[in-house]
Amino acid sequence: MGLLDNKAIIVCGGAGVVGVEIATFFGERGYSAILLDKNSNKLAEVTGVLEKKHISATGITVDLTSKEQMEKAARDLAGATEQIAILVNAAALKVVQRGGANWQEGAEAVLRGSRNSIYYFSDLLEDASIVNMLPFPEKGTSSGASLYSSLKTGIASLTAVSARKLSGKSVRVNAIVPGFFREIEESMDKELLKSLKEKIPAQRLGSISELAELVLFLSSKSGKYINGAQIPIDGGFFS
Repeated sequence: MGLLDNKAIIVCGGAGVVGVEIATFFGERGYSAILLDKNSNKLAEVTGVLEKKHISATGITVDLTSKEQMEKAARDLAGATEQIAILVNAAALKVVQRGGANWQEGAEAVLRGSRNSIYYFSDLLEDASIVNMLPFPEKGTSSGASLYSSLKTGIASLTAVSARKLSGKSVRVNAIVPGFFREIEESMDKELLKSLKEKIPAQRLGSISELAELVLFLSSKSGKYINGAQIPIDGGFFS
């Protein structure tokens, strides 16, 4: 796939389940991992685990929705010795399922956070790939469905506009639309889980490693002509 040493991947939401999996996946392929998250304790724990696996990992504590903090993070990253080849926006991916009073904070992290990372970090990228991740879908509430639809529309617009704006720098911007994944649904009631699987044409839940594989493809030479796209990875559930 043309992956080389001395390259780095930035993962926004790097202390989350998806962020850790993606950082591990690329770290095992020679990439340095730069993890951004506002949860400093979890970030320290995650970077420690990655380093024990002999993966070069740097944690930066930052609120993705803060202009001042993102400006500082961009200044800090400007001195990176590796080529930053991939930027993944994977913050607050369980926001739709979370519900309650935290949904607004989560939605801000998804939309404003993704917008900020592209805006403040794009000058660090050249001949690179940006992948925006849509949150995992909720399991049935109308309020959750409404929020999910809003976030999907927002990410689609951000992806399309950014893809056009950054094309002159050979920076591609795409979005991934996930379905149901076992690492996210592991606490689900067994009967409900069985019922959900039966509704998926693939007859199974996905694995986050499959998300990482898709990020790899989009960021490789094989994905050079894919730009501004929303790509589902859902076993056919939304088809």
